Amino acid sequence: MKSILTYLSVILFFPLFSQAIDFDKHPWFSRVVGEWNGEGEMTTAQGEVSKLTEKWEGKVDDGGSFSVKGTREWNNETFEFRWVYHYNPTTELFEVDYWQTGMEDEDLKFEASVTDDQVQMKAAFGDSGGELKVVNIFVDGNIEGKVEILDSQGQVQLSGEVIHSKSE
Repeated sequence: MKSILTYLSVILFFPLFSQAIDFDKHPWFSRVVGEWNGEGEMTTAQGEVSKLTEKWEGKVDDGGSFSVKGTREWNNETFEFRWVYHYNPTTELFEVDYWQTGMEDEDLKFEASVTDDQVQMKAAFGDSGGELKVVNIFVDGNIEGKVEILDSQGQVQLSGEVIHSKSE
């Protein structure tokens, strides 16, 4: 009986371990390692435009995750922010925790699809059923980031683009 349980546990749990992601070798994350600068604009549903800048660093963490940590200047305020990517072999998606200055104790949780050249993320946003979408695409060595915040009816409340370039 003991050998059957051992055999079953190996069969059941081996796929989880065999599908771990090596962030150092992953085509997207290996290119994001290092220091970056971003500049862009956000536009409200009313047409108000505001500029923002970011400085951040991407790195592989010891605990088997990938983190992006930095600062954002927007609307004359400076925010610290953090994205932490974890791979879920069961769903074959990445789960991403986001935090920034001023957020309560709980991180915003994203589901992400990651390919060699693109990351698409979405999260429930606000109490009324809204959604936050982020798409980052590698283009000519830069990362073009697009952001949309949608209300519960799917109407865009805030949208924008930030171009990230690697620091030299």
